[in-house]
Amino acid sequence: PATGTGFTGSEKALQSRLNKTRSGGTVALARSALVSLTAPLVVPKGVTLTTEGNPGPRRYAEMGRLVRSASYPRPASLDALVHVEPGAKLGHVWVDGTRDTPGNTAPLEDVITYGGSGTALSGDRFDNAQGPNTVYLFGSFDGYACPAERVTGNLITAYASDHYQSGDWTDGIADNCEKATISHNSVIDSSDVAIVVYRDTA
Repeated sequence: PATGTGFTGSEKALQSRLNKTRSGGTVALARSALVSLTAPLVVPKGVTLTTEGNPGPRRYAEMGRLVRSASYPRPASLDALVHVEPGAKLGHVWVDGTRDTPGNTAPLEDVITYGGSGTALSGDRFDNAQGPNTVYLFGSFDGYACPAERVTGNLITAYASDHYQSGDWTDGIADNCEKATISHNSVIDSSDVAIVVYRDTA
């Protein structure tokens, strides 16, 4: 059960709170809160989404958890459970793509970031992505300038991915951001590569 004074509620209420938070502000989930998603959750520009008390990956059961619902519609193109806009931060949150749940067959990343300066993923757990990547960092090639982004101290697992059938693999981190710092992440059982650097990335 959720504990503490952080957010507990529906995805609609969480998105509304994030949208009303000014740049530089923070929305904290209650410890062990669970929010079921039927559409992408967007962390707006300059806003931080975290869990109360900042539990790290070794205490991931205490993190607020964002989970793909079995009723999540099939995306028309590359998409993710959580969209992190330029300058936004996602920290100490568990994002679960529930790949091993019956019915969740449509490709879907756990997180996509949209470039920017100060954008960060830190101390999170990401797992069970249905898409080809667990985390995807957009950059200039995708139309999002990425002068400074950090992906540090996260736990990424892909136990549920298909390790044998081509086309059903799931990588850990796909980097299109030309100025990303990716460090001290634990990527476990990805079916192809842990970190892949794409295109015009420097």
